[in-house]
Amino acid sequence: MKIRQNKINLDYIGLVILSFFPIYPFFIVSVAIFIFISLSIYSRFKYGKQGKSISLIFTFIHICFFLLLIVRGLSLGQIKETLNYLEPSFSLLLFPIVWFLSGNTINEKERNSIFQYFTLSSFILGLYILGFSIYNSIKLKQDFTIIGEEIKYLDIHSNYVSLYFLAAIMFLIIHMHKNSIHKKILHILLIGFFLFLIFFLSSRIVLITLFLLLFFDLFKRIKISLLKRTLIILTCLLLVIGSIFIMKPLQKKIRETVSLEEFSLPYKKFPTSLQVRLGIYSCTLPIVKDSWLLGEGVINFEKAINNCYNKYNNHDIIRYNSHNYYLFLLGSSGFLCFLSFILLLYLHIKRALINNDFFYFYFIISIMMTLLTENFLSRVYGVVFFLFFLTVFVKSNVRD
Repeated sequence: MKIRQNKINLDYIGLVILSFFPIYPFFIVSVAIFIFISLSIYSRFKYGKQGKSISLIFTFIHICFFLLLIVRGLSLGQIKETLNYLEPSFSLLLFPIVWFLSGNTINEKERNSIFQYFTLSSFILGLYILGFSIYNSIKLKQDFTIIGEEIKYLDIHSNYVSLYFLAAIMFLIIHMHKNSIHKKILHILLIGFFLFLIFFLSSRIVLITLFLLLFFDLFKRIKISLLKRTLIILTCLLLVIGSIFIMKPLQKKIRETVSLEEFSLPYKKFPTSLQVRLGIYSCTLPIVKDSWLLGEGVINFEKAINNCYNKYNNHDIIRYNSHNYYLFLLGSSGFLCFLSFILLLYLHIKRALINNDFFYFYFIISIMMTLLTENFLSRVYGVVFFLFFLTVFVKSNVRD
């Protein structure tokens, strides 16, 4: 990779500004995106191309699935409604084009610095959530619990926040061996803080992904003796068991998951989150089965899901999406759209493995897992998280 020779790397500055998106209100997130794109394009025209550009084919593959969603809406005469629906995700179309046009790179020192700023912003977000939860518990005179719904004043879903903390944990673990003993202690304390919040927020898919990645990292990347591996595994098991007994939200989620009584459709007055998801999937899968080839269009697909869900007890509370991004692509724009997105993920996995970049690889795996239960790329904070990390990985893994 060619290291940038200019004294000021505007792409780096733009990414540092963007790295604090976890604690930005919605409007500031939009401003940060605009600043990054402006600096990246300005840098290209002021300094010229630095390093090897992203290929046109890679760029096209990256935006193909999103274009197909738009084209399907156009073919159904619903272009205005489709564009309005996809508006929170428009950065999925914009960022790859910016990568192609700018052609600028960041070096390893800049990359690590950007991720450190992201970890700092995630830590600040964690402190805010913890502080607000303590205040809320005292005010309402109830047992302490971490706020599990939309994060107050930031409008971020708790599952998304858990994924931010997971990314910070993986960065800290992977880079721990490069630090002094004092920094290693700091990393361990931060990892413990983020783990505490993840367990309290109790996002099932994030917890599953966390342990899958930790075990993979333990056996694939970290070179230690069998005895040390065994001790680490036993420590993790004790941590999980202890957390189950101590943390009521985690107890509730596990009880929902393992109890056969909870595996029912949401007909009762107050269904669990698992029952709501089962109801959504019971509606989504038949629609996808009938329209997997070309799709129904994003508008018709979501209408069909909610028309089906009307038979359940809490249908009037909220409008639901498919809660699975792969099913969303199949049901909205068909198999070609789904396949193009899978190809996109494959290309990133390939780039990560070629560059022996474990953090890159773990990030893509965590996104793939999250998309099984969330339409993560349909909301601004999910899209920004996805594109922020991909931008750093792409700009730091360009081989000449």
